[in-house]
Amino acid sequence: MLATCSTAGPPDRLRWDKPALERRIAGRAELVIGNVEQTVKTWNPRPDAPLGVAIFDLDLYSSTAAALPLLTRENVLPASMVLSG
Repeated sequence: MLATCSTAGPPDRLRWDKPALERRIAGRAELVIGNVEQTVKTWNPRPDAPLGVAIFDLDLYSSTAAALPLLTRENVLPASMVLSG
């Protein structure tokens, strides 16, 4: 599973403990922080861990559209999903 968020993380009104989140998902998911249009271009699923689900918290159509090419990569499960909130 791939989880992404913006460079700044959630808005200040939300509490976000990045180290705690990374510990919680360790070995089960990868947290990629950065602009989706840039990070999607360089990120690839590990050979031993095919992409099954990618979760994005995106507000703009352009960001959502930039995430969709993930589904065309090698090592992506046939029934993979991209979830965007």
